[in-house]
Amino acid sequence: MSMRRLPGLWLAAALCVSSLGAAGHDAPLADAVQRHDKQAVQALLKQRADVNVPQNDGATALHWSAYLEDAETTALLIRAGARVDTPNHYGITPLALASANGNAAIIDQLLKAGADANGVVRAGETPLMLAARSGNADAVKVLLSAGAQVDAKETWNGQTALMWAAAAGHGPVVQVLIDHRASVHARSNSGATPLLFAVRRGDMTAVRSLLAAGADVKAARPDGATPLLVAVINGHADLVDFLLDNGAQIQETHE
Repeated sequence: MSMRRLPGLWLAAALCVSSLGAAGHDAPLADAVQRHDKQAVQALLKQRADVNVPQNDGATALHWSAYLEDAETTALLIRAGARVDTPNHYGITPLALASANGNAAIIDQLLKAGADANGVVRAGETPLMLAARSGNADAVKVLLSAGAQVDAKETWNGQTALMWAAAAGHGPVVQVLIDHRASVHARSNSGATPLLFAVRRGDMTAVRSLLAAGADVKAARPDGATPLLVAVINGHADLVDFLLDNGAQIQETHE
């Protein structure tokens, strides 16, 4: 039932290589955005520098402005013709970076400029999944309003945005997703439900929301692990009591 730990790995892979510089590949605008050199950015744009020239790893100026959460520069680049859905060599788009940061303002800028709300990266991770794990409910709402598929699954573990939010302990995001009809009955490749993820995390807010939305308090993984058993194993005494009060049965822990 473990979540695949992606952001720290692929964000580093996606952009930190560029911190070594773009030697042998002339991408002055991307370099200037990376350095936070706004004066150079303005000058290059006035000179009509190609806004889409990438660094060695494929990172464009727009990748960097999204990653660095620079909404002002993002707006300038979009007006100058930056392509919003271009991936770098690691398959990462500006929208994926903004979503992982949970930056609702930049997500909105990119979507309004034509970015695909359902554009997947790497193993099928969607912007909505990345935003859900960031914990920013506003970022999630922006994507959902733009047509993000609430129950899309990534291909590695078969998990949904609701599972990602539950596993990360983001109760408010869990509620937003439920309000947008996310399935509380979906199962990952291992057979885990969103409730099992929330219980393992020990997030009472998420557990309450999931049960109120109709999640089955007795639904177990194929190995027999129920929410109650997961709560006991992880030492969440408050959840043990809460689950028992909401229909969980002690004998389930002996199956």
